[in-house]
Amino acid sequence: SRVKVQADGWEVQGVHRDGRVDAAIGLTRMKKEGDTTPALGAAALPPFLSVERTLYLGLTWEVFTRVKRLTPTGAPVVAAIPLLSGESVTSAQVRTEKGKALVTLDARSEELSWSSTLEPSTQIQLTAPQGVPWVETWILDAGPIWHCEPQGIAVVHHQDEDGRWRPEWRPWPGETVTIAVTQPKHVPGQVLTIDTAKLDWTPGERFHKGELKLNLRSSQGGQHRLKLPEGAQLQVVRVNDRTLPIGQTGREVIVPLAPGSQRVELEWHQGADSAVVLKGPEVHLGGAAVNAEVTFHLSTKRWVLFAWGPRMGPAVLFWSFVAVVFLAALGLGRVPWTPLKFRHWLLLGLGLTQIHPLMAVIIVGFVLVLGRRGQAAPSTHWFFYDVLQLGLILWAVVAAVGLYVAIHRGLLGIPDMQITGNLSQDHLLHWTMDRIDGLMPQPFAVNLPKFVFHGAMLVWALWLAVSLIRGLRWGWASFGFGGLWMKPKPRPKEQPPAAGEEFIIEPPAADSDRSRASDR
Repeated sequence: SRVKVQADGWEVQGVHRDGRVDAAIGLTRMKKEGDTTPALGAAALPPFLSVERTLYLGLTWEVFTRVKRLTPTGAPVVAAIPLLSGESVTSAQVRTEKGKALVTLDARSEELSWSSTLEPSTQIQLTAPQGVPWVETWILDAGPIWHCEPQGIAVVHHQDEDGRWRPEWRPWPGETVTIAVTQPKHVPGQVLTIDTAKLDWTPGERFHKGELKLNLRSSQGGQHRLKLPEGAQLQVVRVNDRTLPIGQTGREVIVPLAPGSQRVELEWHQGADSAVVLKGPEVHLGGAAVNAEVTFHLSTKRWVLFAWGPRMGPAVLFWSFVAVVFLAALGLGRVPWTPLKFRHWLLLGLGLTQIHPLMAVIIVGFVLVLGRRGQAAPSTHWFFYDVLQLGLILWAVVAAVGLYVAIHRGLLGIPDMQITGNLSQDHLLHWTMDRIDGLMPQPFAVNLPKFVFHGAMLVWALWLAVSLIRGLRWGWASFGFGGLWMKPKPRPKEQPPAAGEEFIIEPPAADSDRSRASDR
């Protein structure tokens, strides 16, 4: 049904222009100048409302308005709620006219809400109207891309239940809040962060194998460029454990990235160059990185001599032992009671670097004690003399076992170069850097085939055998100087008196005194 309204001096609410009727119709008498007649129904309790406006400032600006009845139900409510400047209602159930939202509540309805769009601007003006049957509440929910500076009345609540900044105002009629809205200017910075970069390098006889693992975070999607070494042939590209069909253009590899954290892995092969001097591959990450690691996985058939690279890396302590052996050989070569010279002590010490230092000290100490033993025979009791000789024999056995261990390890074992530091081992060299500009560290390592070490130890073993044969006579002479063993001296036996020889036995003084007493 349609309604036709003709009302002079009255404002009619709840009737559409096409004659359709809302749930309630409101009649408000328009007051004329000089008219002191009270309005119709002034003695009745008029309805009263609460208007809550929530402003959402994000990529788009929106306003959510909720109108709630504060007085008891039972009477219809018709109200015209003014819209904000630049506000456009998008809800179909609410009509707008002359910048106002026409709200109609029937006798049973308690609240009504609608959504609107708000035109972005540099300033938002909020004013509580006067002489209206409602109170207003304003809530600002601004995204991080906007900077808001409110001015006016004090804020009732600054944060919501989750602790986010969400100011709320409850104004009196006529009070105003002005919100200055600005968008912070962007600051130039990187959009990609490489948290870890690990390079595993496995040198081979025909080709070298490289594997690069990156953990990175990207604030926006895009393509990231990496550079592999010259002559590298890309094998596999994995992003978040998913293999991608990606090729390479020259040295460049373009990897697609998505916003967020991800793991990128690259594997490649390249031809082997020098087998003696190994240098880390030239890999460019395309940006600064932290926690960079380079690991050399060397073959067990190689003999590592030196290693250089970042400070946090392996240390070859063998050459420190060689320096100690050299200084010790200088001192021992001046000892007068052994026939060994500086060169002999130096060669002996170099071969003993493959066994425990304590065993090496036992062998050297035996040579020194044996030489001292050949200078003079110890003047002591026969028992202690023989104990010393037995001790020398046991010492010689222990020293012989030590020489056997040194020869066995030198000919058949793995060269012990005393490599340590940063979790490094004999065939695993590991370097670490906290920060890099984008170029992965390129450490060096000098290595030789293991048969070179075994050949050197074979020459040392032959020299040792010849030296032992030559020094056997000197050792035996030193051990037996003054006699191999000392026998205990026999006690002298009493000889019986010869025939016709007279001897007098005098009794003890005590016995003579007793005889005199008995005579008395």
